[in-house]
Amino acid sequence: MLIDPSNGDPYDHLELMPSTGRYEAVTDCGEATIEVFRLNRADLERGRKSAFVRIKSMLRDHAQLTEDGRDEEAHEIVASLQDQPFADVLYAMLRFRDSPGASTVLGDPNLPALLDNPVFHFWPEARSA
Repeated sequence: MLIDPSNGDPYDHLELMPSTGRYEAVTDCGEATIEVFRLNRADLERGRKSAFVRIKSMLRDHAQLTEDGRDEEAHEIVASLQDQPFADVLYAMLRFRDSPGASTVLGDPNLPALLDNPVFHFWPEARSA
């Protein structure tokens, strides 16, 4: 009844709201997982919400560094985004990027275009999200 991340995409059962850092259940399995692992504890929500703010800034910095030809520094940002809690928040943002109202959900009209950069698509399913 709990999500098995080795057997499918957890986001088939959960949806992370980046601006709040809160997980919402999509299925009964997602609901059970949120409850058992206490995924919506205040400290975890706060950490994911803060990660969302930092990721937006990092995406803008990456675009500027790339434009300026500062590829090594841009690569450092990409590497940092692969670490938790950035990774799950970034993945949620990637899933929102093509949705209607993505600019509103993400809080910036430029973010969907920045998220289209393949360098941020670490997961096969994110490439087609």
